[in-house]
Amino acid sequence: IVDSHVHIPWYAFSLPPYKIDITYPAVKSIADIREAIRAAAAKAKPGEWIMGDGWNQAAIQEIIDDPTRRMCKEDFDEASPNNPVYLLEFSHHNAVVNSAALRAAGINGKTPDPVGGSYPKGADGEPTGYIVERGIIEFEKVMPTYTREQTKEAFLNCAKTLATLGITSVN
Repeated sequence: IVDSHVHIPWYAFSLPPYKIDITYPAVKSIADIREAIRAAAAKAKPGEWIMGDGWNQAAIQEIIDDPTRRMCKEDFDEASPNNPVYLLEFSHHNAVVNSAALRAAGINGKTPDPVGGSYPKGADGEPTGYIVERGIIEFEKVMPTYTREQTKEAFLNCAKTLATLGITSVN
């Protein structure tokens, strides 16, 4: 099988141990995501970023029940008060973060929306933690980078994972 659209660097670093698995069916609710964050926070040093990739609002029970519902910082603050949390949506167009990540990126109620993105605000005028489109860039600037050895390991793991799915070539 040839995959003509996979983004190898994104996919390689979307897999554990680099990011927590928040894809369906690993998680089916905000509560499931919260527990995955809590488990990662228990193993992390204070200040270490907890990152996840792959949530899909069409597969999150609370959002299915209320289509106007969006995940927000309050959903994850208690599970990880000492670690920034950054959860990238499956399309890589949106993310949700906790309060520690907002502080790390310097995003607050006075921060203007970036061109091509937004930091939706709550009734209190503060960012909700739901990050739209190019708003994710400010978080990417402050997240840790991977070492050369981590990159090598991630790509080798990615190749093995793709092979187990029958994918032998990528474009």
